[in-house]
Amino acid sequence: MNLKIVKILFIAAAVSPLFNPPAAFSGSDGEVRIYGNARPGGLILGRVPEAEKVLLDGAPLDLEDGFFTAGFDRDEEGKRIIEVLFPDNRRYRRELFLEEREYHTQHVRGLQDRHVVLRDEDLERVISEREEYRRALKESKNIQTPYYRSGFIRPVLGGRITGVFGSVRILDGVKGRPHNGIDIALPEGTPVKAMGDGRVLLTGDFFYNGRFVMLGHGHGLVSLYLHLSTIEAEEGAEVRKGDKIGEVGMTGRATGPHLHWGVQWGNRRIDPALLLDTGFASPEDKKIRVSVSRQRLFLYEGGEAVREYPVSTAKKGTGNRIGSYRTPLGLHRVSALIGDGAESGTVFVGRRDTGRVAEIHTDPVKTGEDAITTRILRLEGLEPGINRGGDVDTFRRYIYIHGTHEEGLIGSPASRGCIRMRNRDVIELFDLVDTGTLVKIEE
Repeated sequence: MNLKIVKILFIAAAVSPLFNPPAAFSGSDGEVRIYGNARPGGLILGRVPEAEKVLLDGAPLDLEDGFFTAGFDRDEEGKRIIEVLFPDNRRYRRELFLEEREYHTQHVRGLQDRHVVLRDEDLERVISEREEYRRALKESKNIQTPYYRSGFIRPVLGGRITGVFGSVRILDGVKGRPHNGIDIALPEGTPVKAMGDGRVLLTGDFFYNGRFVMLGHGHGLVSLYLHLSTIEAEEGAEVRKGDKIGEVGMTGRATGPHLHWGVQWGNRRIDPALLLDTGFASPEDKKIRVSVSRQRLFLYEGGEAVREYPVSTAKKGTGNRIGSYRTPLGLHRVSALIGDGAESGTVFVGRRDTGRVAEIHTDPVKTGEDAITTRILRLEGLEPGINRGGDVDTFRRYIYIHGTHEEGLIGSPASRGCIRMRNRDVIELFDLVDTGTLVKIEE
């Protein structure tokens, strides 16, 4: 997929980066904080506690408890203007420029004929289901509680990405509609969890969707979980981020067990992959950012940096390919925490405690050994084609955040691809984070 990087012009705003990955933006100007991805399929979220009104291109947005959100459809492009109005007549203005986004063509084979070319006997059912879906989508706009302030998580762990947002689908040779979500192949029965706090708007067993759940997250933002084998959510019930709402299946239009994860803001189609990259965080959310150029690791809580540690990334620089001995870039998550309770300096081989304690060198000495000590935070890439899958897969490269016996080299690139930390620092970080914590590695 070829994505053109968005250009953003800040007007009367001094930007203070929080958790700020490439192609996303976050910034603050006193009482205004805006986060998100200003590009087709992107979503922005804001915190403006003292604001009276927020406008997008002159039209008012829902505003509750100082929170607002807005999305951009798959094919939107051009200039958009956000304005925040305050009771004392102060006005904050930001221009966003959405550049054209290019999408893949994907061929899908093996579908049932009736799911490719609609039969007359299925038409009435499909029309009825579409109306039911539209009613639920309309109802989502009436949810004024900004549940989305809880932040977002990936609804399943692991899996293989088999379909990406926006791709043009060719269904057994017949051109279909653009794909409005992400397909993640997983074994049938894998738990599916709510991506954020919300309310169950609709469940059912539809012709195309199969068994599915629709959640409303406030102000018209909804998430969809399709092709489930079981539904474990009741319409009207509130859910919390991470609550189980069903299990992976292959009901409806599906060629194998997988989750279709979709997101919409009103009628606008949102790329779910971008939700994990907004920079928006609830107070309890934790994220890690690694700056290769600064040789620093930052831990964020609720969007604010609470810890800063010196690190050592790869001696050969950055790169994502297997065998490169370089530090991978992009969005990751902590997939495993290894070494809890081990003595400081304990050497691990193959992620196993050897029982040996290394001699720690605090002078800048190169020993020729790449010992992994004390604690391991194993990383898993979240961006297909960048750090996930094929020959760029971070997990298969065994990339960790870990302690080292060469502490004297911390602060300069010296590793073989991993991110080294002082042993006392990695123990502290290990105790502060959980599996699933997002990790952004950037130049």
